[in-house]
Amino acid sequence: MNELELLYDHYKDTYELSKKEQKLRNKNFIVLCLLEALSFLTLLNTEKAYAVFQHIINIKSENPIELGDSILRPLLWVLVLYVSIRYCQNTIYVERQYVYIHNLEEKISGSIKGFNREGFNYLSNRPFVLKFIHIFYTWISPLLFIIINTVRIVMEFKHLGWGSYLLFDGSICILILTLSISYMCFINGKSDNDKEKKNKIKKNAKTKRKKK
Repeated sequence: MNELELLYDHYKDTYELSKKEQKLRNKNFIVLCLLEALSFLTLLNTEKAYAVFQHIINIKSENPIELGDSILRPLLWVLVLYVSIRYCQNTIYVERQYVYIHNLEEKISGSIKGFNREGFNYLSNRPFVLKFIHIFYTWISPLLFIIINTVRIVMEFKHLGWGSYLLFDGSICILILTLSISYMCFINGKSDNDKEKKNKIKKNAKTKRKKK
């Protein structure tokens, strides 16, 4: 097996791992959206929100359990934090793999012309709908989650007052907000790097054409 075959096999394995992680990322994003929707519902109708949460917990339970608001409230905070962490981990892994896959494609394209599915082809000439989807994932959804969680902790303090439970919820909320802001900084910094990568690939392509 020569070097090109080794690179191509490694490329295929890396791409498959990336696709699996993308599926996990998408699944965690859906779960996170549902949890944030439930958090939003607590702002509109707290009793109904916790009733829905209680029902979800008991869906597959043969012996339903009754949990009070004092348990459901922090439990919802913890779940939002956990799923947020998992989603960020998935996203960062996928984004880092994109960079690695791009580098592999550059090496392989030296022997196989047009081998750039995830590189130049991915970065160039994106339609408007894909640009909007990118903005939704990198700006709209994280900002929306930040607003929901901020308003929720403020409303908790306003209606329930100060207490040890609020110290716990507040600490979890701070972690969620810190994670969300860090995610936005990373993913939008990655967008700037993509632009630089795109320009670099274009320059390399022009250089190759001139040599020919």
